[in-house]
Amino acid sequence: MDTKQLGSNIAKFRKERGMTQDNLAELLSVSPQAVSKWENDVSYPDIEMLPKLANIFGVSLDTLFSNPVTPETEFVEPENRKDPNKMLFKIRVKSHQGDTVSVNLPIALLKVFDFNSFVNNGNSTDDDTAETENSKDSSGNKKNVFQINGINLGAIDWNQLLELIDNGVIGKLIEVHSADGDLVEIYVE
Repeated sequence: MDTKQLGSNIAKFRKERGMTQDNLAELLSVSPQAVSKWENDVSYPDIEMLPKLANIFGVSLDTLFSNPVTPETEFVEPENRKDPNKMLFKIRVKSHQGDTVSVNLPIALLKVFDFNSFVNNGNSTDDDTAETENSKDSSGNKKNVFQINGINLGAIDWNQLLELIDNGVIGKLIEVHSADGDLVEIYVE
């Protein structure tokens, strides 16, 4: 139990509902000073008070004690954005065998490097960690295959991904799990 989170959550839920400390104190038959002490982690409500608090705020007891959930992916308003050219594009691979590979690339470098052409040209390597290959689908059209631990990332339109970043999308952009238990994650930070 994170008691410091309890005080923060009481203050947050109270404010979200437009209540003052006096309003909450009146509903709970306690003093406004008691509510202030709870919110500032000086003291904590009695255990009998917790279900009442949860009910007033319309949340579960778990939520009352929980750390806030932050989104893995978010949109940043134009006035709060960093220059995308100063951000990092991160690829993390965790294999089912316990290997971890992290690649951190500056976005500016990705904009210079035409990744879609790399994938489309089928430049292959001998390494089975990252490979590309020329192949065709059943219609005879060229199929993009860029694999990391057997996970095909060739279907991603990398230019569109860069456009999302330019438009303020940050955080986790892609998460792929293979049947073998491998994980590939792509982030922008």
